[in-house]
Amino acid sequence: MALLFGVFQSIMPLVGYTIGKFAFQWIKSLDHWIAFFILMAIGIKMIIESFEKEDIKNEINYFQFKYLFSLSIATSLDAFGIGFTLSLLGYGIIMPVLLFGFTTFLVTLLGFIFGRKLKHFFGRKIEIFGGIILILIGIKILLEHMEVL
Repeated sequence: MALLFGVFQSIMPLVGYTIGKFAFQWIKSLDHWIAFFILMAIGIKMIIESFEKEDIKNEINYFQFKYLFSLSIATSLDAFGIGFTLSLLGYGIIMPVLLFGFTTFLVTLLGFIFGRKLKHFFGRKIEIFGGIILILIGIKILLEHMEVL
C-alpha cells in the first residue's frame, strides 16, 4: 500500500509536468470531481463494511489492487497539477518527484502500522473514522476547486 501510494505521488507530478497546457485545462476542470467521487465511494464503503460482522468481513478487500489503485489515483490527482505548475514556472521535477514519493511512502507506512494497532484497540470505530476522513478529504478537494475554501 505504501509503495503504491508513493509511486503514484511520484508519477502524477511527472505526468502533469509532461502533458502540457491544453490537456491540463481539460483535466483541471474535472480532477476535483473525480477525486471527490472516488474518495466518497471508498469512504462510504469503509463505513458500511465497519458494521458487518467480523466473520463476514474479509480484511483482504482493503488490499485488493483495484481498491488501492483507485485510492492512489484519487489521493494523487492534485500532484498532477503541481507537476504542471512546476513546468510552467521552469522548475526541475526530479527533486519534487523524489520528495513526494518518499514522504508519501513513509507517512502511509507509518499510518498503516499505527492504524492496524489502533483498529484492534478501537474496533469498528477506527474504520468509521477512516471512512469519514476520506469523505472529508473528498469534500475538501471539491470545495477548494470550487473556491469555497
